[in-house]
Amino acid sequence: MPVLMAVLGHKVVPQKEFMEGVKKLKSLCKVLDTHLKGKQFLVGDSLTLADVVLGTSLIIPFQTVLDAGFRKGMGNLSNWFIKLIANKSFINTVGIIKPCEKALPAFNPDGKAPAAAAAKPAKKADDDMDDLFGDDDEDDAEANKAAVAAAAAKGKKGKKEKPPEMSLIIFEVKPLDDTTSLDEMAKRIFAMK
Repeated sequence: MPVLMAVLGHKVVPQKEFMEGVKKLKSLCKVLDTHLKGKQFLVGDSLTLADVVLGTSLIIPFQTVLDAGFRKGMGNLSNWFIKLIANKSFINTVGIIKPCEKALPAFNPDGKAPAAAAAKPAKKADDDMDDLFGDDDEDDAEANKAAVAAAAAKGKKGKKEKPPEMSLIIFEVKPLDDTTSLDEMAKRIFAMK
């Protein structure tokens, strides 16, 4: 999905394509919210594999682009997701999940404000009736203004040398079986340099 690739910085996606992807994701969430009306879980009143599969696929969207303002309008979906991530077995498997308060923008390597957001047409008074997802446009406009101001301030200070980019790599080391001495294994690991 281009939205998640853009938010996580794996791919530079044009702003228009990013916004279309977010809109499509939110429309699918609206369908799911409607389906969950009056239900505890997707298939009846108990947790099923369908809930787990769909819930795990929604973890990253809930942590990145489905912000608190959007979730407020999707009560059925939000309650279902909160119930799912609070399940002890779910926590033991995937860990503690915390949904985002404010949506993350698309990755923008040059730090400039997206041109598509600056060229956004003026909103008509009757457009609010068609806005299914709240006042996200105002939040986006404020974020874009802040990004433009930050980019302008950065440009005035002159170019600083960019530090080298780094990655954090974590290795998980497990013993071969229960006869492996963990103390001996730790000594061998710490001896490596």
